[in-house]
Amino acid sequence: MRKVQEGSPNVIDMMRKGEIQLIVNTPADKASRQDHYQIMRMAVDYGVPYITTLAAAKAAALAIEAIGKRQLTLEPLGHYIGTC
Repeated sequence: MRKVQEGSPNVIDMMRKGEIQLIVNTPADKASRQDHYQIMRMAVDYGVPYITTLAAAKAAALAIEAIGKRQLTLEPLGHYIGTC
């Protein structure tokens, strides 16, 4: 997929089409941080969950898996990354 600044098609185009249900974006450099702001803004506008850290992505994946197995419990985020 292209970066937002590289033109279409990109993640924003996919959000507009309703093709994206969750975004995991961990911007590392200046160019990716510029994309981050545009993607985040559109994610808010379109109601798409937007995750920016690997720890949060892991917690979300575990929650999605638990929902599928109907084994959902509520725990602090630190529980899933071993900091609490």
